[in-house]
Amino acid sequence: MGIMSLLKLVLLMGKKVIIIPTYNEAQNIASIIRQVRVYDKDSSILVVDDSSPDGTADIVTGMMTNDSKISLLLRKGKEGLGKAYLHAFKEVVAGGGTSGWVFWRRLLSKFANFYCKVITGMPVSDTTAGFYLMRTKFMREAGLDNITSNGHAFQMELKYRLWKKGARMVEIPVVLPDRNLGKSKMSKGVIGEAVWAPWKMRLNKLI
Repeated sequence: MGIMSLLKLVLLMGKKVIIIPTYNEAQNIASIIRQVRVYDKDSSILVVDDSSPDGTADIVTGMMTNDSKISLLLRKGKEGLGKAYLHAFKEVVAGGGTSGWVFWRRLLSKFANFYCKVITGMPVSDTTAGFYLMRTKFMREAGLDNITSNGHAFQMELKYRLWKKGARMVEIPVVLPDRNLGKSKMSKGVIGEAVWAPWKMRLNKLI
């Protein structure tokens, strides 16, 4: 099942806010929003941009003139994926496969998920996936202010906290193609944080 097919399915479930964190995605953001609108014309779209120097925010602002349900949360600088999500979650509360990936990235993804599952015991196949839905009830209970991970490790820690709070987790396979435009945000720092994060979660559980 492709990402857009899954989106079409889950949007039947009720009122939604679709969060899209961005940094230097000027080549992609308009296309992403248009594809979302093909399947859903009613849900709100919140773009969280870390002051991208490539003009991502300007493109979103332009699209807002024709779509009143698109919002832009412009942050002062690049603070990472995790903090972008946390900022967006707070705004909201207040108011499986891959395609085209190079071999090393496939291997890294498989190892990261196996590694996290073994250490934490979390019953999730893809611990780093960024495409998911969750109830605001669990967003309030997950202790968002206590999440310290930022890059891909943020996805691990958030899912772990939701799981420990008793959230029922259901995985629906999606196909995530490799990007054709823009640049990956993967770095040695992001990978290093992801290596340490499962141990941090496990140790916090034991203390």
